[in-house]
Amino acid sequence: MSTRVVAVTPSLSTAPGDVAVGRVEIHNDASNDAVYRIDVVGIETTAVDENAPARAVTVGVPAGTSVVAEVPISVPRSLGTGRHAAAFEITSDRPADRPALCPFTLSIASVARVDLEPQPSTIRARRRAKFQVDVTNNEPQAVAVTLDAEATDVDIRFGSDNFSLAPGQRAVAKAKLKGPRQWTGEPTQHNIVITARGRASSTTTTAAYIQRPLFAHKLRMAVAALTVIALWLGAIGGVAFWLANRSDDAGPTSADLVGVDTDGDGIADSFFDADGNPVTATDTNGDGIPDAFVDANGNPVTGTDTDGDGIPDTLVDSDGNQLEAVDTDGDGDADALSDGSAEQVIADGDDGPAVPSSTVLRGTVQAQGDSSDISITLAPVELGAQPSAQTAALGFAGGGAGKLWPARYGRVDASTGPIRQTEAVTPLQITPDTDGIWLFTDVAIRQTYELVFTKPGFDTQAFVITPPEDGSPIDLDVELVPATGFVSGRVTGPGGALGGVAIVVSDGTLTFETTSATDGDVGSWSLEGLSTPGVYTMTASLRGYGTETVQIDLGAGDERTGVNLAMRPGVGSVSGRVVGETGQPLAGATVTATNGETVLTTSTLTEGAIGSFNLPQLDVPLTYTVKVELDGYITQTRRVPLNGALGGVDFVMNRTTLRLSGQVDSSGGGGISSAGVILSTGDLQFRTSTA
Repeated sequence: MSTRVVAVTPSLSTAPGDVAVGRVEIHNDASNDAVYRIDVVGIETTAVDENAPARAVTVGVPAGTSVVAEVPISVPRSLGTGRHAAAFEITSDRPADRPALCPFTLSIASVARVDLEPQPSTIRARRRAKFQVDVTNNEPQAVAVTLDAEATDVDIRFGSDNFSLAPGQRAVAKAKLKGPRQWTGEPTQHNIVITARGRASSTTTTAAYIQRPLFAHKLRMAVAALTVIALWLGAIGGVAFWLANRSDDAGPTSADLVGVDTDGDGIADSFFDADGNPVTATDTNGDGIPDAFVDANGNPVTGTDTDGDGIPDTLVDSDGNQLEAVDTDGDGDADALSDGSAEQVIADGDDGPAVPSSTVLRGTVQAQGDSSDISITLAPVELGAQPSAQTAALGFAGGGAGKLWPARYGRVDASTGPIRQTEAVTPLQITPDTDGIWLFTDVAIRQTYELVFTKPGFDTQAFVITPPEDGSPIDLDVELVPATGFVSGRVTGPGGALGGVAIVVSDGTLTFETTSATDGDVGSWSLEGLSTPGVYTMTASLRGYGTETVQIDLGAGDERTGVNLAMRPGVGSVSGRVVGETGQPLAGATVTATNGETVLTTSTLTEGAIGSFNLPQLDVPLTYTVKVELDGYITQTRRVPLNGALGGVDFVMNRTTLRLSGQVDSSGGGGISSAGVILSTGDLQFRTSTA
C-alpha cells in the first residue's frame, strides 16, 4: 500500500461541547506527491456552534515523506461519559489509492465515583466554624474537579478548591463558614450542599451546620430571674451596704454580674453587679456584641473567648472570680449564672407549653402503568448521616406545610427550625391507591426522615424531610420517570469481529450513534441513556459490506445485551422511507426488490422509525427494480443501479381515491345551502349537496 497512517493521539480526553485536536501522521510511500483529505467519522457530524472549525483537513505530502496533521474534532454535546470509538478517514487524490482508516478514542471523564466526605458531617458552632472535605477518586482514570459549597445565608470558602487526582488518590479540602447573626432563639440547621464539578459531570453530598444562638433561651430566663432577685436584694441591702461602706472606695467584691433588658428587645443592654453597682458594657469592634466590661469604680470585668468563635463567653470580675453558665436541669442549656458557690445557682423553672408530637405526610405519586407496584418507604435517619445515594436533601419551611420537589427541579431554601434527635422509629412501607394517593399518619416530629419512592423500571426518587415543630401536615406530589435503557452487542463478518462499523439506533424521533470498537474488545458496541419504553431500529453499516438492520423493543429501564449482527462483504443494500402526500410515514407497505432472478421482499416498520425499510444482502453490481405497494395507494416502482449500500431511496405515495371540497356562492355573495353538486367521469357519477 502506498499510504500508511498512524494516530499520534490515539486517545483524547475532552468534554461535550469542546473542540478537541487530534493528530495523525501520514506516510506517503509512493513515488509521486499526493494531497490527502482527512475526515472524522464515527461520531455525530453536527458542529458545536456556527464558529466551530471544519472537520475536514487537507494536507499535501511529498513522495517518500511523512506529515503530522492536526484535525479539529467538534465533540457533540449529547456525547455521554465514557470512551467513544471514532476514526480518521484519509482519502488520497490518487484514484488507485483506497481510503485508509486510523482509529482513535474520545474519553469523556466521569466524576460519579468521586467520594466527598465532610468532616465533621454535622458542624455545631455559633457564627463561625471550620471543617474539611475528604475527596477520594474511585474512578479508574485521573480526574480534575472543582469544589464549591452553598447553603442559605451561609458564606462558605475553601482554602483550595481545584484538585487533580489519580485513580485511588485522596485529597483534603479545608473550608471556613460564616453564618448569619443569631442573638437569641433556638439552634438553626443549615443544609450545606457540597459539589465536585468535573468537565462533563458532577457529584454532590450534604452536611449539616447547626448554628447555636449567642444567648440561649434558658440563659435569658436565668438572667431575667437574677435581675429580679438582684433588684430585691439591692433594695433590701442597699442602705446597710451604704452604711457599712460609705467611706470605703474599694471596688465591688461580689462575683455576680446581672444583665437587664431595658428596651424589650430580648437582649441584655444594662449590666449591674450583685450589689447594684452599674457595670458598663462596651462594643469595641463594632459587631454589635458587648466585649468590654467596667464596674462603677473603673475596675475591668474581663470577658474571655474560650472556644475561638470570636464571642466572649467567660466573664471574670475585678476580684478574679469567674462567672460561668450552669445547666441546672440537665437539658444541655445553660440556665443560671454562678461563680462557684452553690447558693448562687438559680433554676429557671421554664417548663413551656405542650407542643404537638406527630404530624401527617401525604400526597400523590404518578407513573406510567399500574400503581400497585409502587413502593413508598419512610425511614428515620440520623442528623448529619449520609442519606442514600439517590436522595435529594432538601430544606423545609418550618413555619407551615409546603410542597417538596426533587433536587433536579430546584432546592427549597428555608430554615428547618430546631432539631432534636428522638427515639428511632421502625421504617414504614406502603403502596398508593389506584389514583396514586398515599398517606402516613402519626409521624413523630423532632426526627429527620428519608422518604423513598420506587417502581421497577423507573428512576427512584427520595427526599430528606424534617417535619415542622408546629405539627402541620406535609404535602408532596411526585412523578416517577422511566429509567433509561442500555443496549450492547457485537458486529462480526466472515473473518470474525468487525471494528469501525457505524451503529445508528433510532426510535423515529431520537437518534443515537456509536462505532464498534477497533481495539481491545474488537467489534463490541454499546449505547446507554436510551429513553424507555420504546421500539428502536438499529442499522449497522461499513464500506464494502451490506447494511444490516434489526429492531429492538425496550421496556421501562431495560438493559439489552447480546444484540449481535453478522455482516457480509461484497453485497449491497437498499434502504429508505415511505411517506404519504403530506409527509406522514406509512407503516406496513410492502417493498420488493428484484433483478429478474432474485426477489427480496420486506415491509416498512410499524414501530420505532415508522415507514422506513431496508433490503440487505443484495448481489452487486446489478440494477434492481424496487416496488412499493399499500392498499389505498397507487403502486410505485423505481429502477436502482446498485454497487454497494444505497440509502435515501424514498417514496411518496398517492392515494387511489381523493377528497374534493369547495363552496357554492350566490352572485350577490354568500354561500348557498342545500345546492346539489355532481361529479362525473365517464359512466361514474358522485352526488352530494352543500352544507
